[in-house]
Amino acid sequence: QTVVNQGQKTVNKGKWIQCPFCKKYVDASLLDGHMKKDHEDRELQLYIRLFHKIELTLKLIEKYEKEGPDEFNNTTNRRQKIKAVEDKKRMIEEQQKGKQDDEETLEEKKLNIKIQTIEKQEKVDIDNMTLECLWCRERLILKQLYDHLLEVHPDLEDYYRDTQEIFEAQELQQIDHKDIMLGCPYCQTEFEINDIKDHIGETHDKQDLVDYEDIMYHHGYVQEMKQIISNKYTKIKEPFVQMVKEQKDFRLQQRSAKDKQIEELRKKYEEERLRSEQERIKQDSKKKAELDQKKNLEQDRNRKQEDEQRRKQEEEQKRKDEQEQKRKQALDEQRKKNEEDQRRKQEAEKQRKDEEQRRKTEQQQQLLQQQQQLKQQQNNNNNNNNNNNNNSSSGSSKCPYCQKPINTSQMSQHILTHDQNQQQLYRSTSIIQPLINMNDGGYGNKDNQELSCPFCDRKTIMLDFHINTNHKDKYQLFRQLLTHHKQMNDDFDREYNGSGNGNEEEEYDDDNNNNQARVKQEEELRKRKIEEEQQRKQDELRKQQEEQQRKQEEQLRKQEELRKQQEQLRIQQEEQRRKKIEEEQNKIEQEQKRLMEMGIGSKMTAIDSKMIE
Repeated sequence: QTVVNQGQKTVNKGKWIQCPFCKKYVDASLLDGHMKKDHEDRELQLYIRLFHKIELTLKLIEKYEKEGPDEFNNTTNRRQKIKAVEDKKRMIEEQQKGKQDDEETLEEKKLNIKIQTIEKQEKVDIDNMTLECLWCRERLILKQLYDHLLEVHPDLEDYYRDTQEIFEAQELQQIDHKDIMLGCPYCQTEFEINDIKDHIGETHDKQDLVDYEDIMYHHGYVQEMKQIISNKYTKIKEPFVQMVKEQKDFRLQQRSAKDKQIEELRKKYEEERLRSEQERIKQDSKKKAELDQKKNLEQDRNRKQEDEQRRKQEEEQKRKDEQEQKRKQALDEQRKKNEEDQRRKQEAEKQRKDEEQRRKTEQQQQLLQQQQQLKQQQNNNNNNNNNNNNNSSSGSSKCPYCQKPINTSQMSQHILTHDQNQQQLYRSTSIIQPLINMNDGGYGNKDNQELSCPFCDRKTIMLDFHINTNHKDKYQLFRQLLTHHKQMNDDFDREYNGSGNGNEEEEYDDDNNNNQARVKQEEELRKRKIEEEQQRKQDELRKQQEEQQRKQEEQLRKQEELRKQQEQLRIQQEEQRRKKIEEEQNKIEQEQKRLMEMGIGSKMTAIDSKMIE
């Protein structure tokens, strides 16, 4: 982007831009001279190439905007554009070489002509250097390489130039050690030049990486051959360059006398200028001292005013802080009072909820007793219905899947016409049916034994409740299969005992009605179990709360016992101290009696005895 900006601004004087190599800021019109003076020929050639490539791009964009896409595609030719760029480049190089210093002597001009002749021969040798084409292995000279690429390998010309730019950028980076961003020759994604090889190995094919390494080796070989030829001609040019340098030194020595005179005049002018400058500085310093004195007086006056104002602000702030502290204390007292009121309200609310919960529990227990009585009545009705339906029999049953009437003896063959899952479910329910009570108002396991679910193979003692809860979409089918197997078993028993009367449809209707009644009863039982589970959870929560309250009371009781023990210990210590004092007093009395018995006490006066006591 920096180079693009330079390509757009090189004709604008007074515009400061950054050199792409040394990052110095120079005037745009002097950038060419800066490149020739401060940088090597290789960097200068790279700069010229990039500059004219950008210039050509800007011209093509301008032409595209003027002519439109259709006219532009018809009139442009890639080879002509490249040739125009090369011609422009050669013309600029000739103009640069044609510039001569006006102060050069005739001898220097002759030497420069010889040097230019050697450089031309060097360029001819470099251009005539032979190498093989990487793709067709044709032996070519260097100046024919680009024409050969355009004619024979036009699709590889951009790839060759892109890799050449990467190689030159790597050479440049070894000199200035700065990061350079260039595009991948395959996908044009920009990377730091040292990361392009890793990017090709990770993103592109292995063959692309091999081709990239081969062409970079090719560029290195070309650069090495150019360096060999340049070193050879550098040794040839060295004596002539040294002679030109000596001629310049001699010319500079001749100009030194004139320069000395100019320098003396410049010194005199500089001394006069310095003297006048010192006079002006003295006057300015005097004025500045007066201004500083006035400024200091003004600052002192302002500082006193600020101190007075700050003192007033501190007093005001202190007064506000005291008021704020009093207000906070009042708020804290009010908050404590509100918390106490809230706590009392919560305790009253908790007692009210406990009372409501107790009443609700009593109502649920009454409802449970009523449901049990209703269940007992329904069981009695079902037993009566079963006794009335024992006299009916049938020689055929309906398939539980397709509802077709099938002979009882052919039912097992008919089930094989359905899919494997239905066959497996039919066999599983036929095994489960004898182990389930179906005449007590519900579908419970006999003897509370565990049965495997025919849908998920989970064992449970409440199979009917498990299927209704976890396989609700298959619950009705499960009931139908159990009823079907029960009917099949009853038919088989009646046929075996000779008690069949040919009333299959009536028996099926009665069983269906009984099944519907059982479904309703089972639904009520399930709801009752859910309510019982909720009640159980509430009871557990209540027990936990009671346990927690009991623990708190136990803790308070222990604290009270500890306080009582401490009080008893204090009383015991007081008692011991009192006893000790009494014992000491008794010892003193005994000692006094002993002394009196020895005859000493008779000589004591009443005052002395009081003093002893």
